Amino acid sequence: MATLYHYPFCPPAQRVRLALGLKGVPAEQVALAYTDLETPIELAGKKQVPIFVTDAEEVLLESEAILRRLDRDVPEPPLFEGAVEPDDYASLKRWMEGFEPLVDRLRGPVQLGYAGLGDDEEAAAYFRRQVESRHGAQLEELVNARYADYRQFEAEAELKRFANLLAKGRFFSGRLSAADLLVVSEWGFLRWVDGVSPPLDLLYYFERVEEACGVKLASGEDALF
Repeated sequence: MATLYHYPFCPPAQRVRLALGLKGVPAEQVALAYTDLETPIELAGKKQVPIFVTDAEEVLLESEAILRRLDRDVPEPPLFEGAVEPDDYASLKRWMEGFEPLVDRLRGPVQLGYAGLGDDEEAAAYFRRQVESRHGAQLEELVNARYADYRQFEAEAELKRFANLLAKGRFFSGRLSAADLLVVSEWGFLRWVDGVSPPLDLLYYFERVEEACGVKLASGEDALF
């Protein structure tokens, strides 16, 4: 059986978990301790996830490479070809990347609530130092800035308009694809930013994608609906 090594709070790893659920691919899912350096370095040569080890013991890194391999090995339902136009997918990625610094400010405090961080004092301290180093601000400052950060993100991304488009088509391209896995894994955490109210259409969309994949990301564990 294949094995996926991941952190429950890691967006790229969440994309792979969603893809495995959608395609019904059996895989052992190993949630690594964030302070575990030995396992990822032994498997991948550096501290990173996701790490996907195939049945043939081939080690695959990077979420998109893993998703494309899954599409090759299990063509139905497709994630890329036949599901989303390449140019549309590339444009979505570029558009989302433009908001990443702001999104990461909002995401960091939320990630500390996931299993493997919030319940591990050493891991939480390690993760906190990384977040604070990236942003040059204490975690408490990021928490206090979340309202202004969210309002800026919502306005710049025209989030209500984007949510309305997703509601009309149900999925980004009209059918579930890698694009939807990207959006939900990167922005699904907005559901748990205390005190902000993302558009309802966006919240329904997050739930719709998770239900279609049979994977619930909130707890960090796969869950059949």
